Amino acid sequence: MHRDLKPSNLFLADEPDGSVCLKVLDFGVSKFQFEKVNLTAPLAQIGTPLYMSPEQVRVSSALDERTDIWSLGVILYELSARLIRRAPTPKPRAMQTAAT
Repeated sequence: MHRDLKPSNLFLADEPDGSVCLKVLDFGVSKFQFEKVNLTAPLAQIGTPLYMSPEQVRVSSALDERTDIWSLGVILYELSARLIRRAPTPKPRAMQTAAT
């Protein structure tokens, strides 16, 4: 469980075969489901409010992977409504060299 999915934690990475892969970074507030480790204080609100599920806002102790699905839904809505702009694609090295 990540618990803080937001656009700034999602990165597009080029794969060796030329495809693009979405990578999730920043696992600072993630929770390992099978470990009995509590990295946050009880009743601590963790995450970015705009992307938090209702259960996460209520500081529920019964959070599971569905909270991340909620956050992904918010991100997909923002992308489809064009509320998030993709960063400009850098020019290939050959084009940069030719431009100078």
